[in-house]
Amino acid sequence: MFKIKVKKGSAYAVKNPAPCCLAVTVHREGPVEISYNPSKPPHVFFDTNVLLGLSKAGLESLQLLQANRGFRYRYSMLNYTELLSHLGDEPSTKYPNPFRRYQAAFQKLAQLFDGVLPSAESTFMQAVGLKHYLDPVWVVNPSDIARQVKIVASAGTVEDLLKYNIDPAHYKRLREVDGNSFVSMMKPVKTFTTEMGSGDEWGTWLGHFCSFIIFRASSRKISFGKIAKKEQLRVIKFFNEAGGGMFLHHLKLLVKKAVKDGRKEYANDFYDMLQLLLLVDENLLFVTSDKPFFEYYAGPTRHRVVPWEGFKASADPLVS
Repeated sequence: MFKIKVKKGSAYAVKNPAPCCLAVTVHREGPVEISYNPSKPPHVFFDTNVLLGLSKAGLESLQLLQANRGFRYRYSMLNYTELLSHLGDEPSTKYPNPFRRYQAAFQKLAQLFDGVLPSAESTFMQAVGLKHYLDPVWVVNPSDIARQVKIVASAGTVEDLLKYNIDPAHYKRLREVDGNSFVSMMKPVKTFTTEMGSGDEWGTWLGHFCSFIIFRASSRKISFGKIAKKEQLRVIKFFNEAGGGMFLHHLKLLVKKAVKDGRKEYANDFYDMLQLLLLVDENLLFVTSDKPFFEYYAGPTRHRVVPWEGFKASADPLVS
């Protein structure tokens, strides 16, 4: 069961929320409720797989929700990077024309979506007070990204994109580097002898992981160990707040699966976690079909993640 509640100034069945805030409540009986202030409808972004699988019926549901609920749809730079990186894929039996498959997602972005979100990297560095270390490569120019989305949406071939300096191979290399770095970071946890989160080895590893996020966002200019003590404390505090707390919950889930279940580390897990940093924006909602995001619950005002099928189905009562 899936409900969307719009009640001005009420608690929306959420225990002690911030006044009129966006909240996602999961009840014991099973229903999921999205509640928000109608004068400030949420911005909604989607997992890349949802965008890829968006059918005509799904698109119509989003249009209904947009028209009747006031939702504003956004896409992330992680969506952009993942989709663009596949435009140059070789044909296969399953996907004989990968260019058209991934281009179709860009066409939907150009048709219905209201621009790009800030990068996860800039969101993180801003939130922890380290924006002065952020490398300019992570600063998003919304008008330029919108221009590139339109170019991709109307292109005939990959060669057409190269004329505009849009190179899918560059983004594929970026994903490979990020994925390999993440997998390497995860491997040591399988050798730890203490319970997850306890003991010096876990504290040291989490510190290294945190340092990796900073090191990457600064393009190797700074690491956790080199920032001032008060800045370190702010970073630590961030992982107990909106966005950062969700990132940490998801990281712990992946660690648990790796240690106790022997689950293989997947490169794309890193991007799955990174997009959760965007939930620093307390009026932002994330929609996904990936089950791991629903294997834990961080509370109504932090766990602003909802299942795609339920979100789509909430448009059914709006059909006249």
